[in-house]
Amino acid sequence: MIAFAALGQAQLLPPGVPNTSPSSATRAPAAETPPDTVVVSIAGISVTAGDVQNLMRYAPPNLQQLYQQNPLQAISTAYQMKFLAEEAQKLHLDQQDPTKETLEAVLAWQTENILAGAMVNEVSNGYKVTLDQIDEFYRKNQSRWQEAKIKIIAIGFKPDCKEEKGQAVDEKLEQAAKCQLSAANALNERSLAEARQLTAGIVKLAREGANFAALVAKYSEDKESKALGGDFGVSIKTTSDYAPEIKKVVFGMKKGEISDPVQEAYSLYIIRLEEISTQPEDQLIPSIAQELRDSHRNDYLTDLSKRFTPQVIKPEFFVHAAPAPKQ
Repeated sequence: MIAFAALGQAQLLPPGVPNTSPSSATRAPAAETPPDTVVVSIAGISVTAGDVQNLMRYAPPNLQQLYQQNPLQAISTAYQMKFLAEEAQKLHLDQQDPTKETLEAVLAWQTENILAGAMVNEVSNGYKVTLDQIDEFYRKNQSRWQEAKIKIIAIGFKPDCKEEKGQAVDEKLEQAAKCQLSAANALNERSLAEARQLTAGIVKLAREGANFAALVAKYSEDKESKALGGDFGVSIKTTSDYAPEIKKVVFGMKKGEISDPVQEAYSLYIIRLEEISTQPEDQLIPSIAQELRDSHRNDYLTDLSKRFTPQVIKPEFFVHAAPAPKQ
């Protein structure tokens, strides 16, 4: 209660203590300061950098948050709590109910929580992953580590900003704003139908053997890739944040193949696959091993949850136990 009361106060400091910002010298040199260096004196107590670090390592989240905002207030609060706790022990309040009962219950919960967390970490970190498991996982999931180099021809078109029937007013306004923004940034004034007709002709030329770089120079409207002869610039991976439509086409192609036009936003892309490769297994051993450990932990917790699923015997007991639904 004292902690919540102290933390609930506005950023008030004890008299005579300056209000320093945690973004200034209070926080910056913490990692460089030797642990035995006295950094503050409070109620006649010399507090070292090590004391502060140890204090905050296991402090409640709200006190840690206060320390980030106002470290001196957090230290003051912590030492006030220490003083009050020591005074209570002198009066043997820890041996009197309800304080004694509360302490025992809270300590029991905290102990179980810490030990439960330690057990979950042990289930994960203590799981021995073999090279055979890693090899099998890699072989079954090779597509996850594929990456491709491509060349593109981008043909833009101007979006049609017609309203759709049945839309709410706010949806119409939002769509209209997005459409107008896209139209203002469109690569070209042509319509989608015109763009499709143009790209169909370019695909035909490319598949008949026309020089792709020459087609890029003549038709592409993406300045960056055009300056590189159509090179996309970066490899596309299966885990990349590119549109699923693009990745599906790219990783379904063979080297040298020319794609049908792929629409993404307000452009049509003609793609030629230059190269496709898979990241070597030896580069992935640590990440695969961790994924297998995480999977083992998740399976363990899923089984544990099933094992401890409550079987209700007296449903009427829980009628008033459940919280009232939110209005």
